[in-house]
Amino acid sequence: MDLTSLGDSLNVVPAKPKKWRFTYTLRKKRKPTRVAVIGSGVAGLAAAKYLLAETEGSTGNKWFDVTIFERHSEVAGIWNLTSEWTDKFQTPMYEGLETNVPRTLMTFSDFPYPEDVPLFPTHDRIKEYLERYADDIHDLIRFNSEVMMVTRVAKNYQNKWRVDIENKGGEVEKDFFDAVVVATGTFDKFYSPPEHDFDAWEKENPKTVIHSKQFKRPRDFEGKKVLIIGGGPSYFDIGKRIAPCVKGKLLVSTRKPMLRGQISNPDRHRNISDVKFLNPKLRSISFINDATENNIDIILLCTGYEYQYPFLPRVEIDNEGQRVVDLWEHMFWIPDITLAFVGLPKMSAIFTVIEAQSAYIARVLACRLSTPFKTTMQQLTNEELDRCIAGAADKEAASKKFHHFNNRKDEQYINRLSNMCLDVDVSEQRGKQPPLWDAYFDWTRKNGAAMRTAFFEKEDKHNFTTPESLGFKCKPE
Repeated sequence: MDLTSLGDSLNVVPAKPKKWRFTYTLRKKRKPTRVAVIGSGVAGLAAAKYLLAETEGSTGNKWFDVTIFERHSEVAGIWNLTSEWTDKFQTPMYEGLETNVPRTLMTFSDFPYPEDVPLFPTHDRIKEYLERYADDIHDLIRFNSEVMMVTRVAKNYQNKWRVDIENKGGEVEKDFFDAVVVATGTFDKFYSPPEHDFDAWEKENPKTVIHSKQFKRPRDFEGKKVLIIGGGPSYFDIGKRIAPCVKGKLLVSTRKPMLRGQISNPDRHRNISDVKFLNPKLRSISFINDATENNIDIILLCTGYEYQYPFLPRVEIDNEGQRVVDLWEHMFWIPDITLAFVGLPKMSAIFTVIEAQSAYIARVLACRLSTPFKTTMQQLTNEELDRCIAGAADKEAASKKFHHFNNRKDEQYINRLSNMCLDVDVSEQRGKQPPLWDAYFDWTRKNGAAMRTAFFEKEDKHNFTTPESLGFKCKPE
């Protein structure tokens, strides 16, 4: 089936601001619409399942023919523990990693964890969960298949997406699809603050600048004087693990002073101000508050990640890799909405965001939900960016957080997308239904930090599998 004109054929003028009049297209298809899903992590698996749930009216025929491309030999994406010596594609997993949010916020709506899984699981339990989730679509996944290039081409008088794939043997194959869903995650290319020349430090002192993605084990820091730059989730867990190993106190450099609850081990950590100047030859670092630390053995960057899509040369990345340009609703590429992204938002209840996005994308590509005109999509995207920047003291920093869904942004986003999907499902009685953000989710997130503290204080912590088992009682506001 040709989706060449999907972006235009579904465009409608909004009856009210930011609310679209839905159109339902009923038409016969000789064969299912072919969709390539890139990635078999959380986002790719969910996207595939929502696409496969779309059927042709009363016939029950599948609307989509889905192929999933995975460059690793297993599903689960970043939840695979890779070896720095044998694996070409590294993930940020490391020995003993445990989630920093309760698993009740990291679950698919129709697929519960086994009852014995701890409230804050280790990475291997998450991987097992995703492997079981993928059981019924395993045959659709092409493993050891790295997508090298995705381009728009004409084939048999129809516009298609040509996908070039390199297999394990190094051979490049090509295939053609009506639509492409990018689900490669946000933990591929690590971010290094451009205001400091860490390359010069690394050149002078080889193997002493590493990113949290490259962290594997605490013993590598034994007896070393270590400076961590960044105070986010990666720091919190890694810092806790390496503090007992390092020489002296673990130094943690942040732009703003950290609150006591943000420091993972107050007795073993020392929070210092932002970096001002690096002196690689002396292994010395000066800070904004005029303090200086000498003889630094390791600089550990806990500075986050950049968006990167080398196989999509026409997709523009802006703001030091922190914003994907021309994306409507953080999903659809405005020049051609048959290219969609799942799992782009950061700092969110990502499993639930991914389900809402997957449901919405499936219904748009199946012609059950409409989109606004391209000019309107661009206008709305620009307005959202303006709101993100407005009122911020550091406007450049604010624009870099365009895809950050912290606070209540993800809740509103999830419910808006899911409600539109559920509205159309009521009349058509088909499709996989997405979740809504409810009071229990809200309560869990508000108490997540306290739950984490209580959990990790338990000697037998892995026996605690629910918030209630830790003594927390849900009292929604």
